[in-house]
Amino acid sequence: MRDGWTWGEIRNRVHVRDGACVRCGSHRRLQVHHRVPLRDGGGNDLSNLELLCDECHTRIRAATADKISKTHGVQLRRSA
Repeated sequence: MRDGWTWGEIRNRVHVRDGACVRCGSHRRLQVHHRVPLRDGGGNDLSNLELLCDECHTRIRAATADKISKTHGVQLRRSA
């Protein structure tokens, strides 16, 4: 983790910095989102993290899955 911070400390810093979903402004069911996924070389730096509500996070994950499916010709399963 960055500068020895635990994930909990990083998550708390993102919550304090953003305060609400950066997409819609909601304060409900907030989650930390990696702008560039870890699997694509993104990290846990604060500049790569943003706070999203559950609904916006779900939309972004669905759009990412669709993009991967179209690019690589594979269908990804979505969790319920």
